[in-house]
Amino acid sequence: MRLSTLHVTNFRNYTTLELPLQAGLTVLHGHNAQGKTNVLEAIYLLSSASSYRATSDREVIRWTAPAAERLTRVTAQVESCQPALTTHDLRLTTPFELEVVVADMPGLATKRTLVNGAGKRVGDFVGRLTAVLFGPEQLDLVTGSPGQRRSYLDGALSQTDRAYFHALSVYTRVVHQRNQLLKQFREREVNPDELLYWDAQLVESGSLILSRRARCLQELSRVAEDHHAQLAPGGGPLRMEYDTKLFRDSDGWQHLASAASDQVQQEFRRCLALEAEREMAQGTSVVGPHRDDLLLSLDGQPVDKFGSRGQQRTVALALKLAELDHVRSHTGDNPVLLLDDVLSELDEARRAALCEVIRGHEQVLLTATERPATAAAAAYRVESGALTLTT
Repeated sequence: MRLSTLHVTNFRNYTTLELPLQAGLTVLHGHNAQGKTNVLEAIYLLSSASSYRATSDREVIRWTAPAAERLTRVTAQVESCQPALTTHDLRLTTPFELEVVVADMPGLATKRTLVNGAGKRVGDFVGRLTAVLFGPEQLDLVTGSPGQRRSYLDGALSQTDRAYFHALSVYTRVVHQRNQLLKQFREREVNPDELLYWDAQLVESGSLILSRRARCLQELSRVAEDHHAQLAPGGGPLRMEYDTKLFRDSDGWQHLASAASDQVQQEFRRCLALEAEREMAQGTSVVGPHRDDLLLSLDGQPVDKFGSRGQQRTVALALKLAELDHVRSHTGDNPVLLLDDVLSELDEARRAALCEVIRGHEQVLLTATERPATAAAAAYRVESGALTLTT
C-alpha cells in the first residue's frame, strides 16, 4: 500500500500543500518546528481518523486561519497491492481517495471521513490506509505510561479489526457515562440499579476488547521476541504479558486469549462485583481494559525499572517492528512506514537494523534535521511550511 499524492489545507502550519509521493523512501529534512512532523501527522490522520499528537480534533486546524476558514482538509490518493478491497456496500478499486475534514465552524460537523467522495462512518474508514509510526513517543513505550502501551495494542488492532475498533469506541463512551454516574453517588442519593444498563454495555464491549488484545498479544509477543533476538543477540529473552484483573486465579492472561465470550463476560461481571464499593467510593470505573497494562521484561526483570536506556529503546523498536508485521500479515499490504526523527535517537547498531527495514519496505517517509546518507527516492527541505525538492 502506498500514497501517490497528499493534499492538505489549513493543517497545522500549512495553508496548503500538495505533495507527490513515490514508492521507496521520501526524506523530509530541515530545522525543528518547520512542519516536517506535520506531514506525517496528516498521513496518520488518514489511517486512524485521529491525530497522535492532539487531544482534540480542532487542534490540527491552522490556528491563524480566518474565522470563515476554520476547516482542515486532508486528502490522499491511495494505491493498494490488492486488486480490490470489498467493505460493506462499497467496492474499492485502486487507486482510491481518502479524505478527512475537521471543522470548527457553525453548522458543520466536527469531523467527516470520506472514501471516493462518499461519507463514511469512522469505523468504516479506519484501516483503508494502514500506517505504522515510529517516533520519540513510540520509543518511550517501555518507560511511558500504561496508556501509551494500551495505545500500542489499540493501534495494531484498530487498523486490522473493524469489530475491535467499534467495540473500543463504544467502550470509551460507556466508561465516560458510567464515571459520570459513579461521581453522582458521592454527591446525592442514586439508585444503584441505574448502573445496570451501563454495566451491561461495559461488560459486552470490554470483554471483546480484552479477548482481542490477549490474542493479538500472543501473536505480537512471538514476533517481537524474534526481532529483539536479532537486534540484541545475547541480550536475554523478551517477554510480554497482559496485565489485567481478570482470570488472575486461573491461567492468567493466556487463558483470556482462549476463553469463550460468555466466560470472559462472566469473569468481568465477577470483578465488577468485587470492586463495586471501591468504585462508589472513588467515583470512577476501576475494572476494565482502560486500566490494563502491557508488562515487558528481559531475563525476568522489568525493562522499565532495570533495563538500560539502550535496552529500553531496543525493546520499543522490537515492538514496533512486530506491529509492522502484524498489520502486513492481517491486511496483505505493506503499511506506509512513518519515521519521525528516530534515526538520531538510536545508536549505530539499531539505526543499521532500522535502515535495513527501510530498504525493503514499499513506502517510507522519514523526517530528520539533517538529510541522512540513506538513499532516497525523493528528498524535500522543509522550511516554514514550504517544501523544496533537493537533489
